[in-house]
Amino acid sequence: MLHGHELDAKLATAKLFAWLPPTFQLLKRHWLVLLGAGVAVVIASRLIAHLSWSYVPSWWEALLHAFVIVLATSLITVVAYREVARDESEGTGLEVNELGQTIVSAVQIAVVWTLGMFVVAWLLIFVAKAGLGALLESGDSGRAAVRGLMVYGIFAVPLVVLLLTPLWATLGVAGSLSTVHAVRSLENGLGAVLSSLRLAFGQMWRVFWHSYLLSVLWIGFGVLLWYTGFVGPRVVDVITIVTTAIGIAIAFVIERAYVPDLGLVLLDAGAGPGAPPPSPATTATGSQAPGQDAATGAAYAAAPPATPAAPAAATADIVALIEQDLRTNRTQRLVTLVERGLAADPRFFTGQPDSTIALAKRVAQADRPDLALRLLQPYVKEQRGHRHHLTGALLAANILARDPARVADVVRYLEQVKALHPDEPMVDQLLKTLSKARAPVAAAAKT
Repeated sequence: MLHGHELDAKLATAKLFAWLPPTFQLLKRHWLVLLGAGVAVVIASRLIAHLSWSYVPSWWEALLHAFVIVLATSLITVVAYREVARDESEGTGLEVNELGQTIVSAVQIAVVWTLGMFVVAWLLIFVAKAGLGALLESGDSGRAAVRGLMVYGIFAVPLVVLLLTPLWATLGVAGSLSTVHAVRSLENGLGAVLSSLRLAFGQMWRVFWHSYLLSVLWIGFGVLLWYTGFVGPRVVDVITIVTTAIGIAIAFVIERAYVPDLGLVLLDAGAGPGAPPPSPATTATGSQAPGQDAATGAAYAAAPPATPAAPAAATADIVALIEQDLRTNRTQRLVTLVERGLAADPRFFTGQPDSTIALAKRVAQADRPDLALRLLQPYVKEQRGHRHHLTGALLAANILARDPARVADVVRYLEQVKALHPDEPMVDQLLKTLSKARAPVAAAAKT
């Protein structure tokens, strides 16, 4: 598949339990990198524990120690994830950031998460101290209340922590998405963390109920280890290695479920606005326009780009809902909204070129390639100077090529794209794939 990964359609609306089979498949394919990352985390933790912290005040020592461990773990995890993502992205049209940019982003993200956790912890401690202080100052009844809170807190705190399991699971998803942003996105640390939190909490339904069962299983595993006495430094190291490997693998699954289009932004990095590819000759329903051939396609390529029109006022609310659903990956409602928008105005989405590729891909994944082509047609024709134009042209070709009867037409179209972009590897790859698919059809036609 040229645009996206094979897991994208399968995970578009999948919940937590559906993430587990592809996670274990990734563990099997990339076991050396993933287990190596886990071993590196254990070694780094051991080395950091032996560092001297005498140059800082004692009350800062624990905080500094924790931050260095978080930073080291984040860097190891991000670098390992980048290797897995790069290998899994081969031939999909998805790209990863340069290693230097990835490391800088990882450091920024680690700092933002650490500061955020520190602020939240400080606020909780401040509120708890203020509340307990007020009770103690209120006399004997207040002191009795404090003693009661301390007794019942032994049971209440674990219960509250368990009840808030979906919150911890959602924060874990946000942490994985931050790793994804460090590898795929050019956002700064704060922007990456905020985007990750919006995505995770916007789709909390994916983990809400399943997280309770996983939490109970994890607690049962811990209790079993405790009562069997099978607890020690080596067991902790093994658990750290395994959980690190699983965490990196499931982060890729979370990427495909939440942000499958994040890496597509780099596809047309080499294509300037002065060298746009021609448009596939399609009508609003995706069929070939009458009389269209290579000559007319070349004439279109030489023509100046058209001026895009703003979406009709009657469809403005639909466009706003689509933008929201793109952020939260609500694929089924997207299809309905696109149908309504196209019925009201065939060019209703032309005013949002930055989102057209993502929208077209989502509806194509929902088995509506006809809607994807109707979205791409005005975009490819009118947004020839847009930074994602080449990606849109290739995506349209890829969707059209699903029909074996159209392969010859798509090959001719891509040859025109190749003439405009002789050094674009994605065009070469798709041409090669389509040429192989075309050969058996041609041989059957001759016989």
